[in-house]
Amino acid sequence: MSPPPDLGTLRGRMAEATDGAVAAHARLAAARSAIERIRQTGLGDLAQAEADLQAASGASQASAVAVEGVRSDLRDALITHVGTVTTAAPVAPAEVPVALLPVGIETRFQGDTLLIRVIPDEFHVEDHEPELTDGEVDVGRTFWVQVWRGGTEEPAATEAEQLAWTRLVAAVGSSRRAAWVADRTAPNPQGRPAAAVPDDQPLADPALPDSPFPGPAFPDPPRRAAAWSRAAMARTLPDQFVAIAYRRQGSGGQTTWNEIGRATGGPVDDAVQLGFDPAAPPPAVTDDGPALPDGMRWMVDVAAAERVGLLLRLTLPPGTTTVDRLVVLGVLGSLDPEASADRLADLLVGHHHTRGLEMLPIGAPTNNTAAERSAHRSTDDPVGSFTVERRTPRPPAGSDGGLLARALGLPVDTLRGVARSNDTEQAAAGEMNALIWPAAFGYWLESLVQPGPGDAIIADLRRHAVQMVRGRGPLPPLRVGRQPYGVLPVTSLQRWQPSHEPAGLVQAVGFLRSALPWW
Repeated sequence: MSPPPDLGTLRGRMAEATDGAVAAHARLAAARSAIERIRQTGLGDLAQAEADLQAASGASQASAVAVEGVRSDLRDALITHVGTVTTAAPVAPAEVPVALLPVGIETRFQGDTLLIRVIPDEFHVEDHEPELTDGEVDVGRTFWVQVWRGGTEEPAATEAEQLAWTRLVAAVGSSRRAAWVADRTAPNPQGRPAAAVPDDQPLADPALPDSPFPGPAFPDPPRRAAAWSRAAMARTLPDQFVAIAYRRQGSGGQTTWNEIGRATGGPVDDAVQLGFDPAAPPPAVTDDGPALPDGMRWMVDVAAAERVGLLLRLTLPPGTTTVDRLVVLGVLGSLDPEASADRLADLLVGHHHTRGLEMLPIGAPTNNTAAERSAHRSTDDPVGSFTVERRTPRPPAGSDGGLLARALGLPVDTLRGVARSNDTEQAAAGEMNALIWPAAFGYWLESLVQPGPGDAIIADLRRHAVQMVRGRGPLPPLRVGRQPYGVLPVTSLQRWQPSHEPAGLVQAVGFLRSALPWW
């Protein structure tokens, strides 16, 4: 379903207001620093600095009011939108993938009502700081000056960049953040010298004509006042959650799952607050301690959680004491496919440059055991990270990263610099399927199934098995921070309808439907 025009506009206004608040807070911090510097040194116009501080303080307060105003308008618009959507309305056309991200749930019986609390998973957390501090801008430009001096001729260029990268990682404190700083401060590559420039040779202003050693022309990226300028948010939660309870009957191939209750939660805020906002006023303090901000009350207050759509009340048949299966899900249908892909891409890019994002090789241990350690390493290696962050291009078509980006509808640049995104394990698995087909499934179809399918049907099945069937799954797993996540494409076998699929695949679906109860 396409979003109402005002929702898209309000979301744009919300992004602008949030960025404006960060900029206003940076301006206020700079004004305070200027006054402190004047008072310590006695140099400068104190009266002008105090006037600047007053103006910056007013702008900061106005920006905070603007954020709250747009947030309220957006909340009202989402309530209206969710109220007009019917359960029969399609969320997205069939060709658009729907990414179901993980959430945590906590449940409690209250008589014949099941209280269901939904908790955003770590995957949802957005705490990336897109703006740079003044210090990050300085070290980023220093990095590029060192790269610039290395020229473009190999191997001197790579050696200079490796040395500059090691220094940048040490200055920033993290290779993931260092990659973001390097990207945001990257100069125009025009004018970069071919040969290395000696350290004792100064680089001239790039605006000066006919300079023998012109320096890099840097952009002026958006700034923030300190290392922490934004509250952590979750912006990829659905418009509302639906909970469905089932009771199991029978066993084995005779198992059936009967729905015994269903509940729909209220509209979920477009951005659910997960952490403190450093730009917000200090909280009130009582004998019980500091109060939680209103945006975080859902964590401890049932009414607040229900108000933001993160608590559902599911009515069950009288006397129900157990639920055999509970499904909680939802879709962010108020965003069109392009906007949804952009939001998911922003989430993954944020993970890449904060807690870390990588693709896992098949067979990588995901937990520590007595026999083997997890493949995750918490130490940050500047040498190894150079190859990943500075020498891993956008994933090409057919690579593991290219397949994942295509499956999720993401721009392939989203996975640039992500470890192992250029690997081709999936392609290798397809080649192995083709290799063993004659001795495995192909032999079974041609020799053991009587009467067997025709050659055309077998060719259809072989093509599908080689291209799509993977014992390991057809898409690479991800790791966000320390947590691995499998990416599993699913569909409804019972509701699937053929479009342009070959006849052999259509017949195979019929066979799988008949075998499904025994699984």
